[in-house]
Amino acid sequence: TTNIFESVRNYQRIHLEACEYIPSELVTQHRELASQPCRKIHLKYIKLYFAEAACEIGMVETPNNGLFFGAPPNTSGKPSDKLLAIMCIAENPTASEYKQLRDLIFPKVDERLQNSKFSHVASPSTRQVILNCRQERAVFVYPSDFPIVSDFRFVLFHQFLPCRPPKSALSRRRTKPDDWDTLSGLYCKHCAKAHPGE
Repeated sequence: TTNIFESVRNYQRIHLEACEYIPSELVTQHRELASQPCRKIHLKYIKLYFAEAACEIGMVETPNNGLFFGAPPNTSGKPSDKLLAIMCIAENPTASEYKQLRDLIFPKVDERLQNSKFSHVASPSTRQVILNCRQERAVFVYPSDFPIVSDFRFVLFHQFLPCRPPKSALSRRRTKPDDWDTLSGLYCKHCAKAHPGE
């Protein structure tokens, strides 16, 4: 939501005046409001206001899918403490208050989550899966890897076993077995258990 200000400004400058489907009375009202004199507020506060206001109505920003409505909105009918803080500091800004505001709006992220270590916030069943993997032997990851590998990758590589191509595959590719001595593939350990020897 930190970039929503640019999206709204582009909509306001380009689309609002050009769209033939927006009722004319809304366009007229927007022009009247835009023409009224107002106090200049630093852009950094306006951007923070837009970002927090978007969160207030339940908008979420994702790395790959952009913005969408997916969080619980503020249904109290009043601005949240964060939004009130932005409005207050925008009226009387100081350097220390701005830093305090940034810490309030963008709190420090849990380093464990930044490193994709989420077992401390996972459900009991997910936590048990991770614990089981830590106690099982695996070919591609070791217990000593757990602190430096994401939980997802650690569990994922526990599902693999090494494999060599069968003779039928070598025959189809007209490849000599000696050419595959240093190569191996991966296959699902669950499939291997269900179809031993294949």
